[in-house]
Amino acid sequence: MVKLLKSIKRKLPFIWRFIEFLNGIIVLAFYSRPIKMAVIDSFKPAVRLNYRYRQLMLSDLPHLECMLAAQSAGFDSFFKPHGFDLKTLKRLYKNPSFLMFGAFDNEKIVGYFFLRFFANRTAFRGKMVDSKYQRKGIAKEMGYIMTDIAFKAGFRLYATISKFNYGSMASSEAVNEIHIIKKLPDNYMYIEYGKIAKC
Repeated sequence: MVKLLKSIKRKLPFIWRFIEFLNGIIVLAFYSRPIKMAVIDSFKPAVRLNYRYRQLMLSDLPHLECMLAAQSAGFDSFFKPHGFDLKTLKRLYKNPSFLMFGAFDNEKIVGYFFLRFFANRTAFRGKMVDSKYQRKGIAKEMGYIMTDIAFKAGFRLYATISKFNYGSMASSEAVNEIHIIKKLPDNYMYIEYGKIAKC
């Protein structure tokens, strides 16, 4: 299923957008309340490691676009879950099954992470940290938050990670027990996040 969805997303974007739209309607109808309550509860400790973490607002999106555009060439070799232009960010923001979050240094966005919920009670996660703020524990903290939200909302949590993306795998293993479900094309792995490994 994951392989099929990734293929549709890459080769037939108009069909993928319809799937996104339909999935968003179902998630909104059946799961919006538990997801909303999980988000509220997970962000109660708003400041961690001197950085703030919260759900993004519409007004944050231009700043997110600038942060993503400012990264060095090739940063998206392992992280390209969607387009980084403002139009795409706004489209995703409007979809109730796609939640966007940020890590902030004062008012500056220094990390971006998201959860994509599906109608079959599965969720997929993604994250990246501004190159100037890496190795400060931000990615790990974002991992805790995404795990907390997904599990409290009653969803199983998954991701696809390149076996060469050592940093992402290391930060994942620092937070969760990792279960490799299968190997995907182009050296990617389909993984499920188990219980929190340690705090």
